[in-house]
Amino acid sequence: MARRVFETRQDVHFVLFGEGALLEVTRQMCRDLEIDGQVHFPGHVDDLYRRLPLLDVFVLSSRSEGLPNVLLEAQAAGAVPVAFDVGGCGEAMIDGVTGFLVGDQSEDRLADAVLRALDDAEWRHAAKVEGRKYVRELFSVGRMVGAFNGLLRDKPIRTLHAARAPARRDTT
Repeated sequence: MARRVFETRQDVHFVLFGEGALLEVTRQMCRDLEIDGQVHFPGHVDDLYRRLPLLDVFVLSSRSEGLPNVLLEAQAAGAVPVAFDVGGCGEAMIDGVTGFLVGDQSEDRLADAVLRALDDAEWRHAAKVEGRKYVRELFSVGRMVGAFNGLLRDKPIRTLHAARAPARRDTT
């Protein structure tokens, strides 16, 4: 995905946070793809909340997820998420409004979505605003406490998207 994005946009840089067993394999893959000058590996960081606002687009390329908190964190920080439409990703963002969900789990479709986000600064700005609002309204401590209190009082809880469901943007 990164190689495909770089072929179109040589001004793009990628940051991979974290460590783990695949770190060296990933570094070698970047060298093999000749994008190692565009990919930065800061390792484990304790201040991700300070780094996320520096990103224009946040990519979650996992093909299996639960409810990915990192998508909420990215939106709260103003980074527009692009992710495969797996697990709870669709509950953590609004496709076409706060970011892009990619149904076809291929690197090419993920790259297409990243390029779409990068190429539309006006949409990206609106998505940042809507993403922050979405997280604040639906995932705040106050909302969670209210929902929990509703459970205790045996009141039904509205689903996340029913609570605030703006129209999806046509991303075809």
